[in-house]
Amino acid sequence: MAKKSQKGLSVLSTVLSGTTIALDSYNYYVYRSKNKQLSYLSLGLGSADMLLDFYLSFRAKNKFVKAWSLFSLSRQLRAQADKFKSIKNQ
Repeated sequence: MAKKSQKGLSVLSTVLSGTTIALDSYNYYVYRSKNKQLSYLSLGLGSADMLLDFYLSFRAKNKFVKAWSLFSLSRQLRAQADKFKSIKNQ
């Protein structure tokens, strides 16, 4: 059986990442990061992108890519937790 291509998931990951950056930028420049709804939306999209990136990289054959993926996931989880705490403290 042929292996399915991950091209669609990769494109989705890129779109989610770009959308997260655009939302963060818009929220910062227009609302000075005070709009909680945009912040939570960005947090949710960033989390979905993070998990999708992890899934895509974990399916790689190279063990270094898998190890880097675990490190990157832990770094991103910490950043998301810090962002969530800062939103809560506003």
